[in-house]
Amino acid sequence: MEQHEIEKAEKHIRNAWVLGIISTVLTILASLIGTYHEDFRYSSGFNTWTLFDAALIAALTFGIYKKSRFSALGLLVYFVLSKFIESAYNGQFPLSFGTLIFGYFYLMGTIAAFKLHTHTKRLAELEHGPQKRSIAFYVLSGFSVLVLGLFIWLVVVAAGGPGTEVVPGRQLKAKYVSFATDEGLLDPTEQIQYWYSDAFSDFTDGFYFFTDKKVVVYNNSWDEPAILMPFDSIQNITFHADPSFLEDSQLFLELKDGTFVNFPVSSENGGDQRFHKRLRSLWKEAQAAQLTNTHMELEAGEVNVVSKEQL
Repeated sequence: MEQHEIEKAEKHIRNAWVLGIISTVLTILASLIGTYHEDFRYSSGFNTWTLFDAALIAALTFGIYKKSRFSALGLLVYFVLSKFIESAYNGQFPLSFGTLIFGYFYLMGTIAAFKLHTHTKRLAELEHGPQKRSIAFYVLSGFSVLVLGLFIWLVVVAAGGPGTEVVPGRQLKAKYVSFATDEGLLDPTEQIQYWYSDAFSDFTDGFYFFTDKKVVVYNNSWDEPAILMPFDSIQNITFHADPSFLEDSQLFLELKDGTFVNFPVSSENGGDQRFHKRLRSLWKEAQAAQLTNTHMELEAGEVNVVSKEQL
């Protein structure tokens, strides 16, 4: 490579790691906003977990700063993959001016890093002769590729999954609402209040929600996958909070026929508390309305009896 080609390659690498720093900062800011702003979190997909994305971008950016061709390639692959994940989440590919700029400079930085590595290797071979790679190099390289591949796989699977926290009905993905409607779990006149799924990738493995009229528990591994519980069938609601990271809180429903139904609710960002509070409020309203109707029916019956006696 000529000197001007080397300078050009180093410029492309510098542009790539500068954009990597910008991407890291923006990801951190979006994650922090998503942590404390519910609507932004559900609409953008940024939350506390995406801080791990920021950490990965930062690590790859540092590798590019050190002129690592594998770090440059890793950041390019991760960037492209993240856009496909975002398109799956939002239903459309985010092809914006910013996407094109980042994609272009990441690509040029990757090409430049490989060219610069080839040039440096050739110079070293001319000066010292061919260098044999140690077994440690191949072991570390293989381990790095395995870790990166596993991380990307987890990100892809998690992005297609239902998430890890309780979701308000107004922020629920359309495919979840369509599934519930098609399966007869949701009447068109009902409004989902809160939804939670403890599934990893396929939400039908287990999800739980309640509307303004009933509670629904669904698991496709059961012989009868759905349990529908109108509010007037519920005798009591018990809530066992578990704020730990590893375990979900539990809701226990005692039905009037003497049976019990329980299901998990994530405590992430206080979702379990909101789920329980809203459910109990609607259930009590339904109880009060039922009691009022009962009294009205009794009073109407008494009036009818008096009228008949007068006759």
